[in-house]
Amino acid sequence: MPDKKNDTDPYELSADPEKTLMSSGSDRELSIDEIYHLLQNRRRRAVLNYLRTNDTEATIDELAEYIAAAENGISPGNLSSQQRKRVYVSLYQNHLAMMDDAGVVDYDSDRGTVALEDLSYVGQFLPG
Repeated sequence: MPDKKNDTDPYELSADPEKTLMSSGSDRELSIDEIYHLLQNRRRRAVLNYLRTNDTEATIDELAEYIAAAENGISPGNLSSQQRKRVYVSLYQNHLAMMDDAGVVDYDSDRGTVALEDLSYVGQFLPG
């Protein structure tokens, strides 16, 4: 597992999903089904957990390295380029755009950066 600021499983969901939704200042409100769909994928949960527990902004490279290391149970320094690439491609082609559309991250594909946005709806379902 990568050496990060906390020892939380990057894929874990909160044990109490029965909480009511909090209101948000964002333009788009997510239904409970949209939240569960967003959080059903381990890599999307890992992105949110990484951004919450670190700098709230990261590059796709940083996220791919963190997630690939967690998935393979090795340190980032021991990852092969193929292990990194597999995660990078899935983030780039699928997950980050979906998360951006939901309003939980700001994904800038030109710069290759991801910043944490509004977690008022989904944050209560994540650990910590």
